[in-house]
Amino acid sequence: MLQGRNSGKKIKTINIVKKSFSLINKKTNLNPIQVLVSAVENCSPIEDSLLLGQKISNKRVSVDISPYRRISQAIYMMAIGVKKSSFKSEKPISDCLTEEILNAYKNSSSR
Repeated sequence: MLQGRNSGKKIKTINIVKKSFSLINKKTNLNPIQVLVSAVENCSPIEDSLLLGQKISNKRVSVDISPYRRISQAIYMMAIGVKKSSFKSEKPISDCLTEEILNAYKNSSSR
């Protein structure tokens, strides 16, 4: 079993997502699940770089990312952004998650 920060706590996470979805519904009057799907599509990366070559001469090459990896990376980056924005902050994490999803949905940045 994993120990440390953010290991487990599934009920707490479900409650955070429920609060966030209710806030998204109040702010946009749209289906929150559709907003989340569009946000993940908008913030997913298209290309990645890969190192090719031997020990001495390395060359970076641009490669396409598989659809599954695109979705996983997008969700991971959104989760890390929410965690960083809510850490040592007075804002609740559900508000931070709502902002992150809405900014990704609108293709705008938070800064």
